[in-house]
Amino acid sequence: MFRRDESFAQDTQVEFRSMWRKHFQIECANETLRQRLLARPFFNLADAFDSLDLNEDGRLTLTELERLIESKGYTVSQ
Repeated sequence: MFRRDESFAQDTQVEFRSMWRKHFQIECANETLRQRLLARPFFNLADAFDSLDLNEDGRLTLTELERLIESKGYTVSQ
């Protein structure tokens, strides 16, 4: 019988913990942003999405994302 924490090499354990730490940091940032957007009385997430969905197919394509990023002054490459 072996302990569960012995299932992975030490380097793998460190990377795994790091990955989860980053995941939770991103989740916290997302929740903060969500709350800030909800506090805006005239903000509507569906309308914001629709403004990016140029071909109105219900999803954002690579071209639509590139256009958004470039409209903010950034260069996009493949």
